[in-house]
Amino acid sequence: MIEVKVLASSSSGNCYLIDDGKTRLLLDAGVKLSKIQQAVGFDVGSISGALITHNHNDHSLCVDELIKRGVNVYGNADVASRNDGINHIPEGRKVGIGTFDVIAKGMEHDIPCSCFYLRSLATGDILLYITDTKSVHYKFHDVTQLIIEANYDHRLLLANAYKPSSLKHRIINSHLSIEQASECVNEMDKSKLKEVYLCHLSDEDSDAEMFRHEIEKVTEAKVYICEKYGGVTCRT
Repeated sequence: MIEVKVLASSSSGNCYLIDDGKTRLLLDAGVKLSKIQQAVGFDVGSISGALITHNHNDHSLCVDELIKRGVNVYGNADVASRNDGINHIPEGRKVGIGTFDVIAKGMEHDIPCSCFYLRSLATGDILLYITDTKSVHYKFHDVTQLIIEANYDHRLLLANAYKPSSLKHRIINSHLSIEQASECVNEMDKSKLKEVYLCHLSDEDSDAEMFRHEIEKVTEAKVYICEKYGGVTCRT
């Protein structure tokens, strides 16, 4: 399978390192460069590419520094507009990066955002990365590993007396709830699904154990919770 290493996962920063044994890629780069350097043994040159979902800082913080160090960065037209060194991935067009074939699809966020469907030619696995969207309308096939946002629980968010209603409205219209993440997983062809990583959990409006339980109800895949400062937890 594709190795997934969580470097950070929250509104403070998001970054995931994936490796199929032949090619290393970053999914988002919303952390300091030093954290990425540590994750790859200070061999940044071993990273074949960085796929950036959108331009918010918690997903793109060190993009310019990666480019300066020779890492190929990819993203949608809005992401590509921030730096001449970024490669534009048109929606729906397959792009080869090392041993990965990558397809980007547009998501529903408050700025242009993409999800990434990655097929490893080395292992045959397919990894799907979905974050920062209010809904998922596409049907994805043959996915073996899924990294999906489960930002909030609807009831917890609405009951949060300390959060302004305007912010609640923004979250509901730009992020995926656990209810929506569960529905997305349930509607997939799960026959090949082996791993689900729940990412970008809210500090205040999520419940990791409840979220894990909700996903375990709709799939037999191993379910991991992506931790805020890196790493994962899973039920033993």
